[in-house]
Amino acid sequence: MAHKIKHILFVVEGIERDLGIINNLSAVFFNHRCDITCLCIPADMNIYMLYNLLKKDDFETDVVEVLREKVPLAKEKLDGKARDDFAEVYFFFDFYEHANNVYRANNLDVLNEMLEKLDNETEMGKLYISYPMIEAARDYVANHCETISGDCFRSQNEFGSYKNDSGKNQDHNDIRKYDYVRWNEIIMCYVNRVSCLFELNFLDRNLFVKTITPLSLFEKEKQFYLKDEKVFILSCLPEFLIDYSEKYWINAIKNRKKPFKKRSCKFK
Repeated sequence: MAHKIKHILFVVEGIERDLGIINNLSAVFFNHRCDITCLCIPADMNIYMLYNLLKKDDFETDVVEVLREKVPLAKEKLDGKARDDFAEVYFFFDFYEHANNVYRANNLDVLNEMLEKLDNETEMGKLYISYPMIEAARDYVANHCETISGDCFRSQNEFGSYKNDSGKNQDHNDIRKYDYVRWNEIIMCYVNRVSCLFELNFLDRNLFVKTITPLSLFEKEKQFYLKDEKVFILSCLPEFLIDYSEKYWINAIKNRKKPFKKRSCKFK
């Protein structure tokens, strides 16, 4: 008996060319098992506006219908589809996009509220946030826990140059060529970084996913941002993969160096 194809919607802030890493992730992890629709929300229709539209209607509005009506690029991709046509909906958001007006617009409070509300992929959708942006996935050194620069943090005044800086490692700057092995390295580095950030001494996935959530990460990041206007560099994509399947966790962790290689730590 043929398995029924699961339909999943990925919503990303940015422009179409920013979908490269999402398209690669979809091909590596979901090819032949799921039908992935990837949709970009342009700057003039950001995720805050989408959230406010849903909130205005007390979250009774079909999120797919709102996207189709308000996002020009969504009209064709979502033509004839409703929320019930998608088993799961995920939002991938870059902290960088709105950090410049975070105080004026009280965006930190809004982000907190959004993370609390958008916490279920089978209902309104689940929101993940990257710090400062999704390209942090490629900013790693295999078998280490820090970034290419050796620094765990990125200051707000350096957010704008981060997309280019994160691609300076010639070994893995071409996202289109990422394979399962490369993604295992990314997940492993993410686990190392988060273990350092939360001072974790366990590697049990069930405990990990209960402790490390989009909201708990945001609360940590908010402390850094309010104090020093910086963020701890993390992409939300390995977080999403760990949440999605225990298999992805197991395959990455079994190759993790114990202890992983140490370099001069700039976090503590």
